[in-house]
Amino acid sequence: MYRWLALFFVIAMTSTPVAQAQMENSSDPQAKPSGFGIPFDPLYPDGLELAALFAYYDYEEPGLMEETGFLPGLGLRYTYREPGVTNLSLVLDFDALFGDLEYDGGTWGGDPLSADTSTLILDFRALLGYDLSGDSKWRVTPFAGLAFRRLSDDIDYDFGYRRRISYLYSPVGLDTGYKLSSRTAVGLSAEYDIFWQGWVNSLFSDIDPDWEDAANQQSIFSGHGVRVTGHFTYLMPNGFVLRAEPFFRYWWVGDSETDTVEFDRTLVTVLEPENSTKIYGLRLSIGF
Repeated sequence: MYRWLALFFVIAMTSTPVAQAQMENSSDPQAKPSGFGIPFDPLYPDGLELAALFAYYDYEEPGLMEETGFLPGLGLRYTYREPGVTNLSLVLDFDALFGDLEYDGGTWGGDPLSADTSTLILDFRALLGYDLSGDSKWRVTPFAGLAFRRLSDDIDYDFGYRRRISYLYSPVGLDTGYKLSSRTAVGLSAEYDIFWQGWVNSLFSDIDPDWEDAANQQSIFSGHGVRVTGHFTYLMPNGFVLRAEPFFRYWWVGDSETDTVEFDRTLVTVLEPENSTKIYGLRLSIGF
């Protein structure tokens, strides 16, 4: 998996002829050529970014179980902005974390259990912001939007089953930037995630085809999230942009609503218990 991430950066770094030709044809090194939206002001990044993510993941249901481990990932982001015109910015952001985690918990019978868990986490986000600038050195951008998060996991165990957990939420936050030079900028972004709705599907039919799958709902405001991201931006001489973003992401969600399902002709009440998620990571991207 890491070889594919390395290959991604090699291809991106060596595919520079178009950007270099645009730079050579421009007499102004800060001019912004038409076409693919290469951001020549690191304080106002825009255009398309491809990213590799590296994260440590910690999910816990207090007193019941914990899943931990390192997850690699891939990301795609498109930013459109018009500094000095409308000052609006639109960010469409997608990232995926995937890999195996270590499950440490117990069986339904109460016996201790350790197993691998195949995990996939998808995050889709659309954010609208407004750039506020004091001068050419700094930028403050309040933003809000709508986002969807999807977690899929599968415990590698004889009586394991798949889970599908989805969140609909709204990020509300502030992004800042400070220009260190004509080619570099640093900044910090912080947000609070308003929890609108959650859906949990537990596929108990994986254990026994005669068992019913459970569908639990997590109600509005029954959880919340927090996200803090630092960013360092560097404009390369060939017109591409490198960004490094250390990040921390947190979720807490309370007990879900209950669902009643049938196991072996016995009705059982099922809920998704209170849980928290912490993700520490680094996002490395190249912008076009």
